[in-house]
Amino acid sequence: MTSVLWIHEDVLNPKAAIWQRPYAGAVFVFDAEQLREAGYSLKRVMFLYESLLELPVSIRQGNTEEVVSSFAAERGAQRILTSASVQPWIRRVVERLRARWSVEVVPEAPFLDGPEPSDLTRFARFWRQVEPYAFGREPWLRARRAAAAAARPATGDRTTTQSRRPRQ
Repeated sequence: MTSVLWIHEDVLNPKAAIWQRPYAGAVFVFDAEQLREAGYSLKRVMFLYESLLELPVSIRQGNTEEVVSSFAAERGAQRILTSASVQPWIRRVVERLRARWSVEVVPEAPFLDGPEPSDLTRFARFWRQVEPYAFGREPWLRARRAAAAAARPATGDRTTTQSRRPRQ
């Protein structure tokens, strides 16, 4: 079965699992409407473009669903492969493509084990959700430390501690 790859911004790694599959071509789409909705700066768009120059991918512009469909038809593909993403707009495009094509979402090894982030609009919010997992400090450990700190006597309460004299 002939396949094409739809490469999106979440799969710019040349060592990603999707690149290990046989394919007849790969396409990335700059969708102006999506870029506007996401509020991407020119710097972000240039970063994407420069990253894509390092990959064996055809760079196109237009409506993502239409461009990916026409690219697959040009190559005589029966299936579209893409990588898993947490971005809602990518998931919506995958669902719309499934109405006309056989679409396989290739899972990637997770960057870290933890919850799926719910807020992707600001990096700081995203990082607060995943940071405990990134460095092996699961939330249960943070809760245990907070409980232990609450059980300690306050700094002004010295009834249980004795003053120590330095040894001579």
